[in-house]
Amino acid sequence: DQPRSRGLGDVYKRQDLILNRTILKIQLGNPITHDVVKKMIHEILDISCPDLLLIDFGNHDFESLAVLKFCKEELKNIEPTLMQFNKIAMLTVLPYQGESPDPEKLRYFYSEMGAIEWLRVPA
Repeated sequence: DQPRSRGLGDVYKRQDLILNRTILKIQLGNPITHDVVKKMIHEILDISCPDLLLIDFGNHDFESLAVLKFCKEELKNIEPTLMQFNKIAMLTVLPYQGESPDPEKLRYFYSEMGAIEWLRVPA
């Protein structure tokens, strides 16, 4: 892992190469606040060549229901940018049962290993 990027605060990002493809991994801080969500959105919008995206919501708590709603709204607002990624994996906690409108493009996982394996399979 690389050290935390300067200025990211509670958002940890890492770019890895998987089979000559770039994966942007964003690991959110705990608790997830409005500022953490804003930084995550900024990182997603800042990538110049979107390919693979892994967002780790993991064992993190949203500060409030308002923050959870804000996160969903912000992700919806940048949907055109998100759709430029070939695949998006979101790490969540059990027993989250996220339904993806396009399971070939977006899937929910409970482990990073499962998410990475799925990202490795060409779209």
